[in-house]
Amino acid sequence: MRGQVVLTVPGRGPTKGHKPPKRVVISTATLTIGPGQHLAPKLPLTRQAAKWLRTSKRLRVSLTVTVTAGAGAPIKTTGTFTVKTPARRHH
Repeated sequence: MRGQVVLTVPGRGPTKGHKPPKRVVISTATLTIGPGQHLAPKLPLTRQAAKWLRTSKRLRVSLTVTVTAGAGAPIKTTGTFTVKTPARRHH
């Protein structure tokens, strides 16, 4: 199975009219897994996303996973969660 993982956040800044801000992609990954296997992909953040995370300490992120098995139709699922900065380690 082939799949794609995309993390997005709402855009920042002013918008025209009543339109919601465009979503900004902060990380993507393409993966291939065999049947019955599990995978925990690492998703590195873009520089801009890392900067937002450092300044706000947390980001509300939307996750979209699209998986295609063979010649079948793609299956798409979404979810939201919060990414937090790791706790500071004291010596």
